[in-house]
Amino acid sequence: MSLFSRVRLFLGTSEGYNPILRAGYILIAASLLALSQLGPEMVKLENESYKIKYEIEYAAKKPIEAIECGTMGTNEPLCRLAQHQIKTLRLSLELWAKFIRWSANLGITLLAVGLLGWLMPLLGYSGAKRGEA
Repeated sequence: MSLFSRVRLFLGTSEGYNPILRAGYILIAASLLALSQLGPEMVKLENESYKIKYEIEYAAKKPIEAIECGTMGTNEPLCRLAQHQIKTLRLSLELWAKFIRWSANLGITLLAVGLLGWLMPLLGYSGAKRGEA
């Protein structure tokens, strides 16, 4: 039996396509949940981080990446905090965006495969060929 026949046999039944559809729904829901629940928190963190960053850049008259915090005197702790927050924020935003992108794309792909399995019997491609059972 070829690979295509096995896939057709698996997808052509409700036991085959139902779990795939459910997995697609769950992944899309996870990406929307991450977007709606973590989004406002990420914006809040970003605002706080950039506020400190701009204060330090104004005091040093340089971009935060070019500042040597050891030369900032009383602003040294705030400078180190700003550099740390900006670096952490960038990494967190990248990870958050990747999670949303991957879960949404995989969810949409699984939904498409599940819908294909749901349509197969309607189009005449049942789980088993005629004469097989």
